[in-house]
Amino acid sequence: MQQLSLASAEGKSATHRAAALIAQKSFEAKRIYTHTFPLAEVPTAIRYARDRVDDAIKVIVQNRAV
Repeated sequence: MQQLSLASAEGKSATHRAAALIAQKSFEAKRIYTHTFPLAEVPTAIRYARDRVDDAIKVIVQNRAV
């Protein structure tokens, strides 16, 4: 799977939030991404990543159906 990374000034904040979630065992650490979208929904995926919709930490866009 190829990934497109969107960098932002909130990288450290997201890292701290992810570390806290891992420590709380809120999700499986191997699945560090929080949201997955199909290629057809790139604008929505970008909005989730940019605006932190639904506490998005890492958003994945796949080129196949989710």
